[in-house]
Amino acid sequence: MRSLIELLMELQYNFPLTERPFHDIALKLDTDPEKIIETVRSLREKGIIRRIGSVLNYRSRNLKAALVALRVSEKYIDNVIEHINNLGGVSHNFLREHDLNIWFVIKRQSMEDIVKIIREICSQYSINEYAILESVKTYRLDVRFDLYRGISRAKILRQEDPPKLEQVSKIPIEALRELMNIDIVERPFRKISEKYLIDEKVLIDEIKKLINLHVLRDFYAVLDQSNIGFRINSMIIIRSSLDNIEKILKLQEPTHIVYRRLVDGTRRDLEGIYLMIHAVCKEVIHEFLKKNLSEYNYIILHSIKNLLPSMPHDIEYSTN
Repeated sequence: MRSLIELLMELQYNFPLTERPFHDIALKLDTDPEKIIETVRSLREKGIIRRIGSVLNYRSRNLKAALVALRVSEKYIDNVIEHINNLGGVSHNFLREHDLNIWFVIKRQSMEDIVKIIREICSQYSINEYAILESVKTYRLDVRFDLYRGISRAKILRQEDPPKLEQVSKIPIEALRELMNIDIVERPFRKISEKYLIDEKVLIDEIKKLINLHVLRDFYAVLDQSNIGFRINSMIIIRSSLDNIEKILKLQEPTHIVYRRLVDGTRRDLEGIYLMIHAVCKEVIHEFLKKNLSEYNYIILHSIKNLLPSMPHDIEYSTN
C-alpha cells in the first residue's frame, strides 16, 4: 500500500460493491487484504473514518427538509443547542458567521410539522429573527474530500428526485439502515444477507439498483472532516435564479447544491441557491470563489463551531 491518503481516496471515490470489497481494494493498491482490513478498522477507531455505507434519500420516504437559521442571544444559546440536538432528524447544526448565528437542517413528515417545531423554539427562547428555508430541489448531496488538493470534491455531480422506496426496493428498510455502517470484515454484506434471508449477490445488485435510482446515496467511506484537517466548511448563498444552475452544477467542489425558498420567518433575503464547500482553511475556499463564482451575487457563511459532533444514527430521519 503506497499511502494512507491513497487508501482513503479509494475508500471515498471507488469503493467496490462486491462480495469482498476490501480484497478488491487490496488488489488495486498492491497490498495484503488483511492489512487493508486492519488499517481501515484502525482508521475508524481513531475517528478518521466515521462510517462506510450508504443512506436513504429522505425524498424517497416522502419526508420534507428545511434549513433553519436562528438569531439566538448568548443567554439562551446553550439551551437552544441542546434543544435542537434532542429533536431527532437533525443532520447538520453549526454556529456560523452571520447575524443569524445557529443553522441546522431538520427533516419531518411535513413542512407544517417543521414550522410548528421552530415556532415553539422561537417562543420558548425569545427568538424574534429566524428563517425556515425549504429544500425545494436538491441537485447534489455528496460529501467527499480531495485529500491532495485540500478541498471538497463531489463524485456525483447531479442527482435526480428518487421514486418512492416502497415502489422499487426488495430490501427491508431495517436492512437498508444496517447498510449505513457496514462491518469492516472480509465479506461485509454476508451478515446482512443472512439476517434478512437475501442472497448476498442479490443484495449487492439491489444496492446498486437503488443507488442508480437515487433512492440510496452512493456507497463510500464518510470521513470526519476535522480529523483529516478540513477545519472549515462554508455555506455559500447565491442570490440568483435557477437560470444559472447548469453552470454551477459543473463545479466539483460543492458537496451540496440546493435551491431553498423561505416558508416562514423574517428573512426573505436568504432565499437562493445554497452551496457547501469544505477545505483545510478559508484561503482555499476564497481562492475557489474568486476563480469560479466572481460573476455571482453571493454571501459566504463560514462555520465557527460544529454543534452536532456526532451524527444521529439514522441520518435520513424516518419513522416506522
